[in-house]
Amino acid sequence: MKAINTAIILREEDIGSGALTVLLASLQSWSTSVNLVLLAEEAAPHTLSLPEGLSTVMWFDRRDANDDLGRMATSLTPVLAACSHLLFLEGKELRPLAARLAALRGCDLIADVTHLLSPDSCQRPVFADQALLTVRSLAKNHVWTLRRQAFDSEPCPHVTQLYSIVACPVANTEETLVVSVRHPSVTSRPRLSQAEIVIGGGRGAGKPQLAMLSDIADKLGAALGGTRALVDAGFFTEQDQIGQTGEHISPRVYLACGISGAIQHVAGITNSNIIIAINNDPQAPIIKHYADHYLLGDLSEVLPRLLAKL
Repeated sequence: MKAINTAIILREEDIGSGALTVLLASLQSWSTSVNLVLLAEEAAPHTLSLPEGLSTVMWFDRRDANDDLGRMATSLTPVLAACSHLLFLEGKELRPLAARLAALRGCDLIADVTHLLSPDSCQRPVFADQALLTVRSLAKNHVWTLRRQAFDSEPCPHVTQLYSIVACPVANTEETLVVSVRHPSVTSRPRLSQAEIVIGGGRGAGKPQLAMLSDIADKLGAALGGTRALVDAGFFTEQDQIGQTGEHISPRVYLACGISGAIQHVAGITNSNIIIAINNDPQAPIIKHYADHYLLGDLSEVLPRLLAKL
């Protein structure tokens, strides 16, 4: 097999998730050198201790690009020019960056990959996770986004190595017309993609019920998210959306409150270990087909009693 060059792109905070170790193990049969690109929001350190098996470790401080995805893609394109494969550990904010890099490289984007079969083939779920599609690409360049839950794992023992860090320069271009200003929310709750307990709110939850769900999440140390309808209504941000076009979650327990169970939402929760639903409609799809346990009742009556027990 001809030697290839691969780059793994992930956020700095994902270093300790275990996904990097899993990915390196998956790439062992590829006869490839593996470069790591870390997207961060702080200055680059001189060295980092990371799993053994990387060729280079590059650091990109996204603040220097004002979080402008166009400028980030323009900056990373020459840095990654020698890489035939770009593998993004998927986060919602990284999907548009992957799409821009694919466009600049003149290749297709294969999204939501769950299995790496070979350098030119992979598998991804289709029909809302009801089937697996094997995709083969004969293109020279490849840009794949990887479903986090398929590669993420508990940190496991591995051999580490101390790497020198190479800082990626930001392109100096006057073509950038958009300057993004980020106002990150300050919360002690875990991220949706990493939480062991997730609470979700749907159309059946109004503003008073969502306030109680927030209190319940705080008491349980759970993440809180919602369906597309509540995101569109302004109750949740896009980063808090659970579903096919939002975050795919894999908690030990998912508590679905006022959620009917539309297939677009269910596509994002199928990896949950236990699904508990609270709904006043016994015919709701989430109760009939997906919930391991359910409680029939009005959220206005159930949630205060649940909150009082915590």
